[in-house]
Amino acid sequence: MNEYNFKQFVLAIKDAGFISKKLITSDITLDFAYTLYLRLLKDSSIDKTKVKNYVQRWYVMSTLTGRYISSPESAMDLDLRRIKEKGFLPWLEEVEKLYLILSGMLNSYRTLKLLL
Repeated sequence: MNEYNFKQFVLAIKDAGFISKKLITSDITLDFAYTLYLRLLKDSSIDKTKVKNYVQRWYVMSTLTGRYISSPESAMDLDLRRIKEKGFLPWLEEVEKLYLILSGMLNSYRTLKLLL
């Protein structure tokens, strides 16, 4: 393990607002984020100056949605396959759009439920 890469990853997570161990709700989500960080550093199609930001976005999205809580191995396997097939940036954009749509639908449902 490269100590420099690990320290940079930890700084990225802290810079995303997870400044205390108490804020880390899932070790498996953190593990996937580190795996993603290392993969993106090796990916020649990814701008190395943006890796930190991409990993922060992925980690926050994964934490807020509980992406790796239920059947984490299946979810991680799916993500790794899609990243390999589509590329990381298209997959990130697709997943973020999906969660925005689902969030909007949930908010609309809650509003409708309150009105009825």
